[in-house]
Amino acid sequence: ESLAVAIPEESVPLRNAGIMVPIYLLGLTRPQSFELVADTNSIPAVCESTDLEALDKVAENHDMTIRVAVAVDTGMHRIGIKPEDAVEFIK
Repeated sequence: ESLAVAIPEESVPLRNAGIMVPIYLLGLTRPQSFELVADTNSIPAVCESTDLEALDKVAENHDMTIRVAVAVDTGMHRIGIKPEDAVEFIK
């Protein structure tokens, strides 16, 4: 079981209501919202190494691990890394 929301702020009322299943963030999350990602234990979609580095710092400050979903562009050319770059990005 899991849920998905568009932006980190939408995960707050779910957590406040006691919903503890994984919450995926469908859109790309701005770095200024990474603290909220940690506070709500949400799972952001990422496709930039700079976001991974910033999330790692936030996770370290919170003494936690932040799970991420790698956004892969499957043809709409809006969000995500190229499929052929996915394996290297994940490493």
